[in-house]
Amino acid sequence: MESTPPSTFLSLPAEILINVLDKLDLKSVISSTQTCHKIKQIFEDSSRLQYAAELELAGMKDNPYCAMPIAERLDRLRRREDAWRELQPDFLATLPVPRAPSSIYDVTPNVYLLGVAVAPDIPLTRGIQSMRLPSEMGDTTTPFLELQMTKPIVDFGTSIEEHDLLAVVTMASAPDTESMFALEVALIRHSTGMMHDEAQKPLLLLGGVNDIPSISIEVSGENLAVIVVNHRELDTPTMFHLFNWRTGTRKGAVRQMHNAGLAFLREDILFNPDTDANTFNLYHIPFSTPGVDDKDLEMQRILSLSLPELSENHRIVTLQCRCDPSPTSGDAYPRYSSHKRPFSNDPAHAVMIVEMRVRDLASGRELPDAFVMFVHRRKLLELLPEGWERNLKASQTREEASMDVEGEDAGAGQEGAPQPPPSLSPSSEVDDADAASVPGAYPTSSMDADAPTESDDTAPSTSAPGPSIPGAYPTPDLDEHDSSSEAVKRTPWDSWGPANTRWLDADKFSSVYITSTAGQRFVSISKSARVEASKLRVIDFNGYHVRKAAQALGKGIWKGSRIVGVEVPRVQQESQTADPNAEVVEEEADDDEEGAEGTDEDEDEAREEQDRGLMGCKGAFKQDPLESRLPYLEMKTKTKHNYNAVLVDEQRILGIRNISGEEWNVVREVEIIHYG
Repeated sequence: MESTPPSTFLSLPAEILINVLDKLDLKSVISSTQTCHKIKQIFEDSSRLQYAAELELAGMKDNPYCAMPIAERLDRLRRREDAWRELQPDFLATLPVPRAPSSIYDVTPNVYLLGVAVAPDIPLTRGIQSMRLPSEMGDTTTPFLELQMTKPIVDFGTSIEEHDLLAVVTMASAPDTESMFALEVALIRHSTGMMHDEAQKPLLLLGGVNDIPSISIEVSGENLAVIVVNHRELDTPTMFHLFNWRTGTRKGAVRQMHNAGLAFLREDILFNPDTDANTFNLYHIPFSTPGVDDKDLEMQRILSLSLPELSENHRIVTLQCRCDPSPTSGDAYPRYSSHKRPFSNDPAHAVMIVEMRVRDLASGRELPDAFVMFVHRRKLLELLPEGWERNLKASQTREEASMDVEGEDAGAGQEGAPQPPPSLSPSSEVDDADAASVPGAYPTSSMDADAPTESDDTAPSTSAPGPSIPGAYPTPDLDEHDSSSEAVKRTPWDSWGPANTRWLDADKFSSVYITSTAGQRFVSISKSARVEASKLRVIDFNGYHVRKAAQALGKGIWKGSRIVGVEVPRVQQESQTADPNAEVVEEEADDDEEGAEGTDEDEDEAREEQDRGLMGCKGAFKQDPLESRLPYLEMKTKTKHNYNAVLVDEQRILGIRNISGEEWNVVREVEIIHYG
């Protein structure tokens, strides 16, 4: 009698092996395919495994709401990657601006928003116009929605894909005698233009100001963070407010910051640069917990990263940042995204752009051009010190909070858990017929004075009482001291910065708009494009794309553009290809080269410095040139454009054309270059 051979892992049915491989991380899957012929064959025959792997390499997330078959998703993903790599769009479209725009704006993965001016010659903003961006060649009936407010709008923030939310900061006459204006945040559902039904107190009071302030506002999960820059208040010029937007309650006390830049790294970790200390600060935000007063949930600093040391008599005067897309609660896929699109950019892989301007105090003048720095969100989180959670003062971490979450959020936070379709999906899901039946505008929002507000929660904090803000309405508590500051040591620039960042001199950019990044890409156009059409430049910081290009270059089959920050053979580096038939971006002097006043020799020298990770900084920093080694690909479009500025989202480049080429309040139209 023959004995039955023992069963082995590889003897299992292919369906089971696919399920097992699908649970592994990408590195383990790749290692398995390289060491086992059968697993390699299973991988090559499985659209599911290939899609999961290529999705991660592209820095994208799968959409659990999309009903598209896996094979079609994989095909869409590959076509998208090819289009962006070759900068070959699948269609162009022109988006007119229906209303006279003001200077405030934003762009999300699906929507372009502009303020509506009181009149073409009056810059005050009284409304917001929202234009859904087309995703298909035949999608010409882009829904237009308009929100009208009864109070002047200072600025607004968006969380459209995660919460269907607009957070609109308005200004009105203050009822007290110490302030001229009172600031409020109105929480509005984007798809209806009405007060957001998930907000228990849809009007949040920020306090009083005596001039039109500058505003930074960001939303992630339950947290809404606002920085108000009071230009006339010398004692408290920059104030930070933190709310749980659903409950309308403050988290901790109002505190003074030293810069208006804001970005969420996670729902519970906030990034804010400090221009006084010349650092990037990371803060932990406790989660709201039943039985704990939100006013006792103080934000704590957990990391300070030093910037390069400034030269004597130099100071950073403005610094703004953006990291798109924003993280979501429990890393869940944003439930108000289009159900038709099978994937979107993964916030964990996004690159942050930091734009700064430096002043020479001796002359009193700002340096003529800004500096731009890029760093991955993931890398900033990896720099957090080991065991940092143990040093938190009686606050809840994300892991602890996930155990308390119930219902929909709990399901979203669990890996692989199904997410039910939302009860209301905004205009990306509106049929053309339905859109045509709408009169083209939001219902006018009256901002009912009797609506519940945050004012009932402004009693003195039991945890950190402090002096009042001059002219505030009403008077929140002010925490002027970061109680965690002594426990946080600075990480020197040399130990974290050069290896993880890339600095670019913005003297060749038309202008630096903070919405010029999406995912891991950055777009720019020549300053001269206003007068003479210029090619668009796209910089890709996706590490896999860079490595893949370098490997192809080493084999003589690279079909692409400049590779910066990786070692390549010198003979191939000069030509950027060993294949005479390969299509490349020419490396010799370009007829639309930015900074045309420079010589070819100057351009070659500058490019050599970039390849070595060096950037001249015009004396702003003691280390000159400045070293940064984050690798990237730099590409140019084949066609030229005469845009005043360019923006980008995960599917498109948006070219902005102005009426007279001046400022944002003369935007005439937007040209959409769609890649997928």
